[in-house]
Amino acid sequence: MQFVIHIIVNAGLLFLAGKLVEGFEVRDAKAAVVGALVLSVANWLVRPLLDLITLPITLLTLGLFSIVVSAVILMLVAALVRGFSIRGFGAALWGAVAIGLMNFVLTMLFGH
Repeated sequence: MQFVIHIIVNAGLLFLAGKLVEGFEVRDAKAAVVGALVLSVANWLVRPLLDLITLPITLLTLGLFSIVVSAVILMLVAALVRGFSIRGFGAALWGAVAIGLMNFVLTMLFGH
């Protein structure tokens, strides 16, 4: 049940980021849900490898490079999901920042 809630919340965050960030577009709820599913899988499979590869630069930037890793993963998801598009790395970077901040606020408000 917790996984379903996680997907629904992430779908909402993707959809909201699509409204807030220019060049970051989520066409409809279906694209948001599929995008959230693919994002979860990418974060589970791809992110650990990218985190390991980029560990030195992440340490040098005091963790800020992890935003770049998140943007790359978002671009990968957008390439795989119909109805979800990102025009350029800048839009992906701002989308990653927006999603990260919204996720932080939700975690502070509701916990886990």
